Amino acid sequence: MKEVDAMNVKKFPGAVFMVCLALFLMILPSAEIKAEEINYKEAVYDLTEGGTQKFVLEDEAGQEIYVTIAEVSQGKNVRIADKTYAVKYTNPSQWTAGYNVIVKSNSISSVNSPYVDTVLERASNGTLKKESSKQATYYFSYTISGIAANIGIRTQINGTEMKVYKI
Repeated sequence: MKEVDAMNVKKFPGAVFMVCLALFLMILPSAEIKAEEINYKEAVYDLTEGGTQKFVLEDEAGQEIYVTIAEVSQGKNVRIADKTYAVKYTNPSQWTAGYNVIVKSNSISSVNSPYVDTVLERASNGTLKKESSKQATYYFSYTISGIAANIGIRTQINGTEMKVYKI
């Protein structure tokens, strides 16, 4: 094994710097991609923070999607775990869908008031289902250029988080 001469390293400090910079730049983009992959498709609402929380997500095609989750006013002294939340999911060039989620004791008690509004094409009246005490989904069909797509907007509750995403 050949030893590295300290004198040679001192003669080429620019080369050592360039190698370190190149390694850093190769590692940096992969770290950014991993950060984006973690949570870009779901909105995570903090039930303890409450109020109106807005999120910008990205769909499979790279288009921005807007999600708004807001407490529906129910007066003072209502427990954090016992509130109604309005969920709104917007695909700006196509449709906006939403519904209410009633939460009691950190579980989904019921869901109601589903709607879907379209920009250009049409959508079928969907079905809003409470699938368990921790999950509800609004299913509807959207037609664009004569082709129907089945869409679902799901809400899940886990602890103090409410997650909303498209399925």
